[in-house]
Amino acid sequence: MQAIALPLSTYLRKGTALSIQFVHSSTVLALPEQLCYPGGMGVQRFVKVDPEKNQRRWYVVAWGPTLFGDWAVMRAWGRLDADWSQRKIDEFSTEDEARTEAQAQVERRERRGYVRSD
Repeated sequence: MQAIALPLSTYLRKGTALSIQFVHSSTVLALPEQLCYPGGMGVQRFVKVDPEKNQRRWYVVAWGPTLFGDWAVMRAWGRLDADWSQRKIDEFSTEDEARTEAQAQVERRERRGYVRSD
């Protein structure tokens, strides 16, 4: 069976927000509902739902400048019906390095069967 793609709001329990703010060392990234930002920031969301394999997962890749002029790529993931999630933030000295890593993460998710979500 192939994974199905529906808006994230279809999967989230009422009252659950996907807008998340992460703070890690010098890195601050906010994830509002828009997919693209002015000034080089970006967010890409993914969902993987396969009832036969009991898979109900979400994944977010975000990239942008930090407060101190570096660049960061933030990854967050979890189960759609869980109250917890995991995250990892990698810092880079240039925008090109961050964008290259973000693109690699996006491609990795797509290879593993995740579909882009709104």
